[in-house]
Amino acid sequence: MSNYSFDMFRVPFLHLNVEDWEQKKIKLKESFDSSIYENNEPDEHTTDYHYKVETGYKDKDIKLIKELFEKELQTFSNFFQFEEIEILISWFEISIKGQQHEVHNHGATGYSAVCFIDFDKAFHKPTNFISPFNDFLKGNALLYEPEQIEEGSLIFFPSVIHHFAPPNYSNVPRMILSFNLKVR
Repeated sequence: MSNYSFDMFRVPFLHLNVEDWEQKKIKLKESFDSSIYENNEPDEHTTDYHYKVETGYKDKDIKLIKELFEKELQTFSNFFQFEEIEILISWFEISIKGQQHEVHNHGATGYSAVCFIDFDKAFHKPTNFISPFNDFLKGNALLYEPEQIEEGSLIFFPSVIHHFAPPNYSNVPRMILSFNLKVR
């Protein structure tokens, strides 16, 4: 019998910088429907996710994401060697001063993506991820905060991974676009 060592588990993660970001940012912000947000309470994170789920208001955004992120989606597919990817739903989220998005995940299967639209690293923290297993020596939860996140960063991760958006302590709004992917 041989001695050996390796990592039993790993959590895949991909960070890309969106090409032609300034033009794509304009198109994304033009597609953002601010009227959906009028009924949000000020202490809640502001998202159109529930509106899109309840009304089926998603096809227009999915078409736009396919168009704007065609190269990045192809890179994602090639990197993880997927035969097929399908965007299931997308949504915007805005955090103003005092808002955050609590710990959550996007379901048991597939991948999710976050594109940082309005993000100032002088004021904002990126999405943080919680390891599905604890530190083996101390038992503490392990957190991962991606490095080099800036406007135009697009990250991909397994939907099952718990994550959160830290509080926005500034007067500068933080805006992201998220979407879920079915992969094969």
